[in-house]
Amino acid sequence: MAKRFIDTGLFDDSWFMDLTKECKLFWIYCITKCNHAGIIELNERLVKFQTGINSLETVVKGLGNRLVSVKEKYYFIPKFLEYQYPNFPNSKVKSQKSAMDILDKFNIDYNNIQTVNEPLSKGYENGYDTGNGIEDENGNETEVEIYPTFQDFWDCYNKKVGSKENVKKKFNKLNQETKEAIMNHIFNYVKATPDKKYRLNPESFINKKAWENEIINQNGKQGLTTERDQYFREHDPDYSKY
Repeated sequence: MAKRFIDTGLFDDSWFMDLTKECKLFWIYCITKCNHAGIIELNERLVKFQTGINSLETVVKGLGNRLVSVKEKYYFIPKFLEYQYPNFPNSKVKSQKSAMDILDKFNIDYNNIQTVNEPLSKGYENGYDTGNGIEDENGNETEVEIYPTFQDFWDCYNKKVGSKENVKKKFNKLNQETKEAIMNHIFNYVKATPDKKYRLNPESFINKKAWENEIINQNGKQGLTTERDQYFREHDPDYSKY
């Protein structure tokens, strides 16, 4: 599981204190659920299921310009980059490059983030820190691994056979976007193959780019739904995605 840092002064900040309880929860949800570029996809029914928030529109408006719409259902947290990657876009944090690639896809000018919306002030007295690049008391940057790490993959895949070091080398050579695609896929792949003998060995999974394949259950049926879809299938008779 990935870890992110949240400023201990968060609840003392005047902006945060003025938020409603639902907006406070939603803000924490956003800065912990967004990807490493500060982009989050918001599905109203999923947000409600995971947080109990009644209206996505209300809490999005409540955060004002701290959350910027960049595409249908996709939002950007401008201040996220400043604290995740010190001196962005000239940070030494390795994952900055893949974050910039993601921003390019959303046509966000990472050289002038403030132009995404009106200028934003720091949320907290010392800013909120949500990621990889942090500085120690001497101003030296310390790098923290971001999700998904190899260990995240290894534990989630849970078929620990073959050479772990070989698998680790191959996994670590993948770009951030591919790693995230793998993790999104294997959650359902593992559910579809509770008997590990039907699961590819982890090295073969990477070699064959198996995350690009359609999931087939042990009973031969295709199209295993995601946990989100399964929830709606069980609780919402009008849900017709499947």
